[in-house]
Amino acid sequence: MAMPSLRRRSPGLVIDTGSERLLFDCGPDILRGLLAAGYRHQEIDRILVTHFHPDHTLGLAHFIFASWYDLEPRRREILIGGPEGLSDLLKGFYSIYPGWLEGKDYRVLVHEITGNEWFGKGWKVRTGPVRHNPESIAYRLEDKNGKVVVYTGDTGYCESLVELARGADLLISECSFPNAVDLPTHLNPSKVGRIARQAGVNKVLLTHLYPPCDEVDIVEQCGKEFKGEVIKSEDGMMIEIN
Repeated sequence: MAMPSLRRRSPGLVIDTGSERLLFDCGPDILRGLLAAGYRHQEIDRILVTHFHPDHTLGLAHFIFASWYDLEPRRREILIGGPEGLSDLLKGFYSIYPGWLEGKDYRVLVHEITGNEWFGKGWKVRTGPVRHNPESIAYRLEDKNGKVVVYTGDTGYCESLVELARGADLLISECSFPNAVDLPTHLNPSKVGRIARQAGVNKVLLTHLYPPCDEVDIVEQCGKEFKGEVIKSEDGMMIEIN
């Protein structure tokens, strides 16, 4: 999230598929967040970006720079994926920090997701447009066992997200504000619950929570629309999908 908080860091979500570790979004304090959750940045195989707002991307420069550092140098390539325009975003970082963001003993690969499917080791990703920035996309990750996790990134209510989330085991949804705030490019608990109910998902994790979300019971607000399990995220939280 963009607003500073002692309780919550900027966006960054690790999904461990068993064969690869995927980092979704890369906020400015991501490296400390990874360590707090028990991960080293050298263990991340791919970074997938939902859109180009600073609170979701500023950590990319620090991540690449830290991977270059001699104390713990990275040896294997890192692949960064995201919407069209990702290459230009990274070129902007390279121009600000010339010579410091090129892989030293590893390669930095960039993949702009122009189709809506992408395959990895034992998993595949499908993307869909969402209502936030012009380039904004959400991700649907499915593993070889058919388990499905959907990550919305920042978005307002939209039918494309309902379709992308159809039948997911876990919907990780932004929920920036409580029901008292109603914006077209962000979600509140009732809208998250509506999406989850219409998509027929099994479980919901509310994330991207601005400070007002800690002043009311957003789980209860979401539960009035969605009768499945609703979890309010906290930094470092881990959820296993059996």
